[in-house]
Amino acid sequence: MKKISLFIADSDEAYLSAVTNYLLRSRKNLSVSACSDSAHLPVEQSFDILLTSPDMAKAALERVSAKRTVYLLSSGEMAPEDAEAVYRFQPMDVFVERLLKIDTLQATPGGPRLLGVVSPIHHELSLPFSLALAKICSEEERTLFIDLTEASIMPELFSDKASFEDREDMYPDDEENIQPYENGPDLLDVIYDIESTGIKRVSERFIKKCGGFSYLPSARDPELLSEVTKPQWLHFMDAVSHSGFDCVVILSDRLPGHFVEWKGRRGEVIMLSKDGDYYRKSVRRYEDYLSERLPEVRKKIISLPMSAANLSDGTWYLESLIEGNLGKFVREKVASAG
Repeated sequence: MKKISLFIADSDEAYLSAVTNYLLRSRKNLSVSACSDSAHLPVEQSFDILLTSPDMAKAALERVSAKRTVYLLSSGEMAPEDAEAVYRFQPMDVFVERLLKIDTLQATPGGPRLLGVVSPIHHELSLPFSLALAKICSEEERTLFIDLTEASIMPELFSDKASFEDREDMYPDDEENIQPYENGPDLLDVIYDIESTGIKRVSERFIKKCGGFSYLPSARDPELLSEVTKPQWLHFMDAVSHSGFDCVVILSDRLPGHFVEWKGRRGEVIMLSKDGDYYRKSVRRYEDYLSERLPEVRKKIISLPMSAANLSDGTWYLESLIEGNLGKFVREKVASAG
């Protein structure tokens, strides 16, 4: 049986030494590595579990590749929302069993439900529609949003909203040093990490939070995104499927190129349209195409009567899009679909 690889990042050298020695003597199925200095964190290795104290979390999440992240907390400390945690001064047998239980958590049987969103007419509200859909889904399911469009405005929507409360790799003391969305890792870094490390799930250091759902950063370079191969998309989708989410909302410019290998996966494709004969004919033709390529996948056409006004003067706020008229419209559509 393959050992569970554990990396511990904690600046308290005395505690780090004690817990590492205990784990090595515990005769559990563990291999243990540790570091107390952020400057010496590994960058070429991949682990099953990253166990990190809050003071080293920022550096550890940036440099250590792991399938799961667990926070090592002292009394009075809190982990980010929905994050796993263990506590320093609980009985060590409970401590170890908790770590092993976290590693054995399984993804949703049959994989997550996939909701693909595409707009053959390039509706200007395809991104906020998808974000509102992810928000609504997150009320019942652990939801991940992925934007695969080649000219995404996600950086503009998230740049002034990426507060430390929304970022798993940030803490209140670090708010003034927050890295702008557009300067951090992007989707291509996620795909490269999966290919280069061979990990079977998306590393938590790439997963961000917003309003109850998780999201991956969009790609900044359309040319590089178009060069991602089908095997790489397959590896990426497999990693997403094993990352512990119940629902994945994927916005794409086109199908089925990015929605590879839908056979056997649960979900549906939502096509966005507008009122008017030209738009309806265009989307219906695309629906016929999908019916030939993906006959077993459910398909739905939703006509959005709104437009995106006021974006240029900075009043197109993310919250108003998700919670306002568009959010209400999407909620009604979701409710009517059962």
